[in-house]
Amino acid sequence: MIKRIALLAVISIGLYQTWHQYGHLLNNNAPLTAEESYVNVYGRDTCAHTRKTLEQLSDAGVKHRYFVVDEEPVADRLHTVMKASGIATHRYDLPVVDVSGELMVRPQHTEILSRYQSYSL
Repeated sequence: MIKRIALLAVISIGLYQTWHQYGHLLNNNAPLTAEESYVNVYGRDTCAHTRKTLEQLSDAGVKHRYFVVDEEPVADRLHTVMKASGIATHRYDLPVVDVSGELMVRPQHTEILSRYQSYSL
């Protein structure tokens, strides 16, 4: 009985460590269906460009999610997607905006709206 409990504990710890290390790579922000468009904004609270982008999206009535890049799991997920898109991660401007899987670095407001509307059709 003690061996079973010990084995269960070891397996549980292993699963937890795996989830903790790789769980952020799961795209919890993906749309539920291919037809559903989304906007994710990655930036910093102290970044004027990020704040302006968030304000413009709200004013335009565009639903969006905001992620702080100073949080390690957020930065790791963003950098993985940026590298896959061919965007350098060593140094980049903020905000980075993800419109339905298409990344843009410090885009103009009109560009975000145009891409969002093209995915919403």
